Amino acid sequence: MSTVRKATKKGAVTIPERLLCEYCKNAKYLDQEDFTFCEICGAPVISRHRPPYKICHECAQRENRCEQCGEKLDF
Repeated sequence: MSTVRKATKKGAVTIPERLLCEYCKNAKYLDQEDFTFCEICGAPVISRHRPPYKICHECAQRENRCEQCGEKLDF
C-alpha cells in the first residue's frame, strides 16, 4: 500500500492513501464535512465531503473494498 507524506508544524506525518475504485476517484462531491459509521465494523468515519465514506480505512484494506461506495476492488 502506498502512503502520502504530509508536512505539519511538528514534522512529516505519513497518511495512508485512500482505497477508492476508479468511479469514486473521478466523481465530484459536495465539499462539506460529514460523519457516518462503517458498514462493516461500526467505527465512526469522518469524511471531508458528501456523501461520506461507507467503510473505514482499516476494513477497506482488510476486505479489499472501496472506502467510498463499498464495491470490491480489482487489485
